[in-house]
Amino acid sequence: MKSFLYVMVEKIPLLIDGGSVHEILPLTQDNLPQGANNGSASGHFDWRNQLLPIVNARTLLELPIANEATQRAGIVYQTNPDHAPIFLIVDEVVRILKLGFSAFVSLPNVPEKLLYLFDKVYVDIDQQRQAYCFRNPLPDGILNDVSSVVKTDHNLGAKDESC
Repeated sequence: MKSFLYVMVEKIPLLIDGGSVHEILPLTQDNLPQGANNGSASGHFDWRNQLLPIVNARTLLELPIANEATQRAGIVYQTNPDHAPIFLIVDEVVRILKLGFSAFVSLPNVPEKLLYLFDKVYVDIDQQRQAYCFRNPLPDGILNDVSSVVKTDHNLGAKDESC
C-alpha cells in the first residue's frame, strides 16, 4: 500500500505520490499561504528559506485560471528526487488515500503531452470518476517543456518567466 494525495484541478481529479509531498499549505484570500514570508520573489515561493518555482496545475493542464472563489492550496511537491521541489497550486485537496497496485488501470488513449505527466488511472468508485496519477518521478525538464513553471495567475504576483 502506498499513500497518495487526492487533489482537484477544476473538475479533474489527480493523484500525487504522498512520499513526494513535503507540505500542504492553504492559500488565503490574499493568495498567499497562511504564515508565508511576504518576501517571496516574483514567480517563486519562499518555503523554509528555499525559493521554489510556482507551478499552477491549471496552466500545466492548459485550463483557464480559476476565479477567486475556488478553493486553492499550495503543495510543496518533489517531482524528482534529484531536483528541488516545486510549489504546485491546485484548486482543492480532497483527501489522502492508501492504494495498492491493483487499484490502478492503464492510462487510456490520451494526447502525447499527457503521457509525460501521468502513468496510470485510479477508478474512484465512490465518486464515480477516474483520477489520473502523476508519474513519479516526472521526466526531467517536463515542467519547462510544458512551459508552465512560473506561469501562474496574476493574483499570485508571478511573472511569465522561465526558471
